[in-house]
Amino acid sequence: MKGLAFAALISPLAALAADVTPLVAGDLNSTLSALDSSVLDFNFISFGNAYFLQEDCPGYPSYDRSDGVPCWQSKCGVDSPPEGCFSGELACQHGDDECAGNAAETCVKHLKPDFKDYMSFAYCYEASFPPSADDISGCAEAIGLTTSDIDACTSDTSLMASLQQTEGYATAQQGIPGTPTVILNGESMSSTRLMLRQVCKAFATLNPSAKSPAGCSSSMKQLRGSVLASSSAI
Repeated sequence: MKGLAFAALISPLAALAADVTPLVAGDLNSTLSALDSSVLDFNFISFGNAYFLQEDCPGYPSYDRSDGVPCWQSKCGVDSPPEGCFSGELACQHGDDECAGNAAETCVKHLKPDFKDYMSFAYCYEASFPPSADDISGCAEAIGLTTSDIDACTSDTSLMASLQQTEGYATAQQGIPGTPTVILNGESMSSTRLMLRQVCKAFATLNPSAKSPAGCSSSMKQLRGSVLASSSAI
């Protein structure tokens, strides 16, 4: 049975600015709650429209969303990126608060690599961004972490450099037009409506002889029930 490559590239403050919290807490949450790692090879990349400033890209030494970001993506999203692509100053579209939010979510994913855990933190963390200290503590404790665990990770310069390089390279390779971007089997989803249904359909296409996952079966039953109810009301 083949699992689906599924990725969401989102940044907490950028997500809030773009009013996509309903996507994270709604369709994405429902999809990931219904399915598990036997069906999905899921990755949540909290990098958004950030990039490592490049002297040969427009806008340097300042952040440039319109030209600097695509320049960095084109230069650094290749198989063998040139030196300096993922080092130096990391600039985020919405400033230091966004960079800090990205770092926190990236560290939680590092500390709790099961997507059921780290996405639980993401839903909680992004619900009231920027969160208070109590909010962060509550979100962390819900998955067995403390704020000290997260702080130890974000303050570890060497570890953060490695994690940000990984997240940055994954983002540059996709050449995303903006955040949020949700990718299913290598293709950007043009619409995230009925996400679970789309994912289940893709799984069935990839595994024509496999039994439908339980989460997909219940989803389709609910969908059919909704359609019948709507038809009866007409």
